[in-house]
Amino acid sequence: MNNRPSYSQQSDPDREIGSPHENTSGAIPSPTAPDGGAERREPLYRLEERLLREERNVAAALLRRSRLLAEIAARRKGDSSRAASNRSALQNLEKALWAAWENVLQPEEGGRSKHWHQLLSQCNNLGYILGEQKDVRSAKPWILRPGSPKAPVALPGPTDLLRAEIAIYWATAANAAARTRPVRTNDDVIELIKALNQVGAALAWERDLVTHTPRRVSELDFDQKTVHVGQSPFTLALLLASALARPGIAKFSGSGSLKMLALKPWQQFLPRLGARLHQLNPHAPGLPVRLECNGNPEHAQIDGETPVELTIALLVAAPFYSQGLRLTWDRPDGLSGLRHKMEAITEMYDLYGVPYSVQPDAITVSHALPRLPGGHPQNHSPDFSRDGLPDASPGDLSAPPSLFQVPLDRTLCAMLLIWSRITGWAMRLEGRWPKGDPTTDPLLALLRSCGLVVTIDPQGIQTQAGPWPAEPILDIQGHCQSMPLAVALALGAPAAAMLKGLPLEYDRDAINALANWSGRTWRQEGSSLFFQPMPQGPERNDPRFAPPDAAWAMAAAMLAFRHPGIHLTSPGELTESWPGFWTLYNHVLTASAKRPGQRPEQRPEQQLAQRPKHAATNSSRPTGQSRPAGSDARGDIPVNDVQRTKRRVKL
Repeated sequence: MNNRPSYSQQSDPDREIGSPHENTSGAIPSPTAPDGGAERREPLYRLEERLLREERNVAAALLRRSRLLAEIAARRKGDSSRAASNRSALQNLEKALWAAWENVLQPEEGGRSKHWHQLLSQCNNLGYILGEQKDVRSAKPWILRPGSPKAPVALPGPTDLLRAEIAIYWATAANAAARTRPVRTNDDVIELIKALNQVGAALAWERDLVTHTPRRVSELDFDQKTVHVGQSPFTLALLLASALARPGIAKFSGSGSLKMLALKPWQQFLPRLGARLHQLNPHAPGLPVRLECNGNPEHAQIDGETPVELTIALLVAAPFYSQGLRLTWDRPDGLSGLRHKMEAITEMYDLYGVPYSVQPDAITVSHALPRLPGGHPQNHSPDFSRDGLPDASPGDLSAPPSLFQVPLDRTLCAMLLIWSRITGWAMRLEGRWPKGDPTTDPLLALLRSCGLVVTIDPQGIQTQAGPWPAEPILDIQGHCQSMPLAVALALGAPAAAMLKGLPLEYDRDAINALANWSGRTWRQEGSSLFFQPMPQGPERNDPRFAPPDAAWAMAAAMLAFRHPGIHLTSPGELTESWPGFWTLYNHVLTASAKRPGQRPEQRPEQQLAQRPKHAATNSSRPTGQSRPAGSDARGDIPVNDVQRTKRRVKL
């Protein structure tokens, strides 16, 4: 007798819910027949088909869930007057969500509840990250269709973020009266200011100016404190590196993106500096964490797994270590991957008088209190006795605080100057160009290879559009971070273009999306890319473009002046890095002819001479209500959507 039961009803995915053979308990059906007969397996292709159907349902459900949680978190975070009760409400919501999962999982999956809880925590963090991103919750792409400009433009250029953060941190760690401007005050800078204030700093910001006032206690105090570092990995790394200088225990918490940060490489590296990092939430891979350190970092070897943010943060904090710091690399060319970051750090070392030495595979930084521009820190900081009261002979408090003028950001400025090449109009960016030989700057070399005449003076950088070469050759050998700039220039050329010196890995999807919309074909031969115009007739493909990062988003924005209509799916990528870019894009770069008091024949230098003396100094800072360029008495740089004026940090 054949005792094998029929699985037609039990295995049929299309049967009605609630049928006599339906398993509604949530348990996995037993593959063995109830009467103990042999197993009859479902065909493998049927299982795969069922899995694909379930996968689509799961993805759709996760998307809806993430958007709901993002909206809830954004509303609660927006009510700053009830911050404590909002945090408690979110915690209660997370407990209720887990209770709902437990009702489905128990008792069959009770032994694996830890793994399910980790999955739920990751799903929650995905919703929180979505709620923190700008211009994302609307889920509507931005159609980039800028108007044709009618005249040259002159505006303050975007400033370098790393140099500004170093200057802010050194002023805080040295307990010096200092000012830093113009600062591109995005969320990362503001979160760094707030985090440092939690450990005793006296920082405040007003528009593009960040100030530090000397405090009674000279050292930053991390011991037994919980510091919220926001969502930037570099802010986390810099606070961790700063805490290593003294023995103690500190805790760090963060926002959604840092809760999902893979901390295993951090945990493996920190013991080399006498510290240990413990995760406090077993259901999430990232924050919160507890740091235990012996306060004596001296030497560590950097390998391929060491986070770049942590390496940079250690070099920034190294002057405040009692024995200094020596970092070595496990390969002779280890420093080459950090070349551009190292240029900024060593320039700051030279400016602030920090002794250091660099070898091909190592760097040594000596213990030294940075000398802030404009005077020594001790000339601005009062001396305190052992009981914490001011000494009888304080320093010269009447001396003005030191001022660090933040130089321009090379990458963002070069990307912005694409406007001059594509539109044919001159552009001038006000600000100090970073130290170095401009004739060998690889970013400026790319602009010059496309016919731009670049001029640098102490007050800024200016470009004039010359004729396009017959076939521009864009060389990115050794500086692969300039790939978005090179691709935008190649696709903006009137005819063919070649890009050579390709890295081993690059974003093919981003290039393919922009090339298709620009009406170009492209192919790779060896380490070169060749771009050719498409034959007349074929229609453009999908106009949607999801930029991998802010640089690619800016490349698409500049390319829209040549090929308008591209749909940018995540403009928030660029907003987070440069909050004022889209206002500048809409009101300055595309409406330059509407500015009052400007004649088309004027040169940029003449336009600058007509500005009020109190004109804005950095278009990226958060300011007031958006108006057309030229309508504000503060100058012709448009204002942004959010206003932060005379705002002090109080934590």
